[in-house]
Amino acid sequence: MEIVSGACLHGDVLSEQPISPLATRDPDGPVLVVGGPGTGKTTALVDSVAALVRAGTPLDRIAVFAGSRPAAQELRGRIVRAVGGAQRQPKVSTMHAFCLGLVRRYGEEGQSGGHPLTLLTAPEQEFRVRELLAHHDVSRWPPELLDA
Repeated sequence: MEIVSGACLHGDVLSEQPISPLATRDPDGPVLVVGGPGTGKTTALVDSVAALVRAGTPLDRIAVFAGSRPAAQELRGRIVRAVGGAQRQPKVSTMHAFCLGLVRRYGEEGQSGGHPLTLLTAPEQEFRVRELLAHHDVSRWPPELLDA
């Protein structure tokens, strides 16, 4: 796997090259882009998607993953602007949403006990955990966890 960052590893040679041009070329295999805030990772991703579309790959055949819902929305907008408008809406989601879609599409019926499968927001997750723990004996818990 090639690692792309502010410094890039080509085989066993480390070179100082910008991230974006490295990520938009046609790699021989997977490319891992690594860098801190503001180093160009997102720009490299948007440029890579735009380059694929310019080369003839339909936008609906490209999947892009972001770390959060707001990041996915922002990334989707940047991709649409980079390709000059949406031929179709780009597939940009979190990994969690993508996997939920797979389970909904290919999962066996009845796995969720008749309840619709959904992703919980952070407050919903906290509520559900509190609900599950409400009737459990917490006397053996470490004191620092009792307030949680």
